Amino acid sequence: MTESEGTHSRVRHLKSISLANLSLIRRHDAQYWFRLFPCFVVLEDIHNNPIYVTNTQDSHCSLLQYEDINEIQCSDTIFGVKVIGKFPEQTVEKELRNEWVVLNHYRVVLKSLVWIGEHIELLFNSNCNFEQFSQYNIPIFEFNDGFYMLPQHAVFFKVEPRKQQQQQKQEMLVKKSFSFNGMLKINKILQYISQVKQETTKFAEYISENYEITGEEQKYFQECIEKYRERIRRLKDTLETLSGELNAISNNDYDETSSLTSLSMSMLANDDYGSEYSIFAQDKTKLRSLQAKKLSQFFNIISHLKLSEFINLDEAKETENPFFIELKPVFFEKVIASCNSENNSTNSSNVSTESINSQLGYYLLIIKVLSQNILMVPLPYKLLFMGSASMVEDELPLYTQTKQNQEHNTKLQQAILKFNMNINQLKQYMENHR
Repeated sequence: MTESEGTHSRVRHLKSISLANLSLIRRHDAQYWFRLFPCFVVLEDIHNNPIYVTNTQDSHCSLLQYEDINEIQCSDTIFGVKVIGKFPEQTVEKELRNEWVVLNHYRVVLKSLVWIGEHIELLFNSNCNFEQFSQYNIPIFEFNDGFYMLPQHAVFFKVEPRKQQQQQKQEMLVKKSFSFNGMLKINKILQYISQVKQETTKFAEYISENYEITGEEQKYFQECIEKYRERIRRLKDTLETLSGELNAISNNDYDETSSLTSLSMSMLANDDYGSEYSIFAQDKTKLRSLQAKKLSQFFNIISHLKLSEFINLDEAKETENPFFIELKPVFFEKVIASCNSENNSTNSSNVSTESINSQLGYYLLIIKVLSQNILMVPLPYKLLFMGSASMVEDELPLYTQTKQNQEHNTKLQQAILKFNMNINQLKQYMENHR
């Protein structure tokens, strides 16, 4: 037996994986032995994160080969291999029928693999006792120079001596192919992106239909804009006149006529300022009333989301003033602690994590709608709503993962910090308009 000589020192050099002696039953004395069942293989990094998933095949023979492995960018020298199979309907145990289970989980060190030949020809070693042989679902790895096997499996088979020859270093050519399994994965990703866009568009249309400015309100705002433009033009003319008079004073050309003109223009400007301020105050009051109305209607719509951990409506209901709605900040430690506690108390960790991520996503959407469509307040950091996978500044995730990751948690902490700054921006505006 010859160990690997470093010609395939990275996972990305792997060409295919085969499974030998397939079986759902690991006991040698089992009364039934399933040979026909669907199965697939998952490659994982040292942190148990999946880096590649093969397509599903039926194990109708003793040797099953997955040849769709290509373009793996992982450069690790140690990785994990999971063999996952599905129990058929005729399984004796009812709880296992049609269930996907992990048949074997191997830890592979590339330097310790054993070369078994240029072709897969498994001949049982006569020095080993076949009756004691209980190795099932044996993985076989194919590289450019042949096939390799784990050391604990290779001892049961005959292996011809490897020919000692100087191996020429050949440039690795990336196989450009597009498998059916890859098309399915891309299709799932596109479906998810399309679903997020549809939900966002539907929510935006619902808000625009229920809170669209009426024709009378739009006409009123346009009239106010025209009035302010006319007043600005008049003030500019007055300033030009006063500027001319000041120039005349500096040139000692000031006379009684210019003095009377200046006095009359000053009185006219003061009167115009008083009337403009009164109208401006009225318009400001109407605008604030419209904002309060929209704010109240908006929170009545989202009240069914049950976001009491982030939004408190009690004081707003008591005072009947929607500007007293309390927007609470998000605490990183509390999010991580609640996720861990739910994962430890129940077996459905994915459901609890998804619930927390959904609440954070809805809270981000509420802040975004308040700033852009109701209060018209610019935020310091950009928000991107993508359901339970929403982002801050297009790169910082505002969601947790089922398996804790230090790098992801660092980015999550930065996202929460910037998201809280956006919340403080809206809170200051709402407190100033109570």
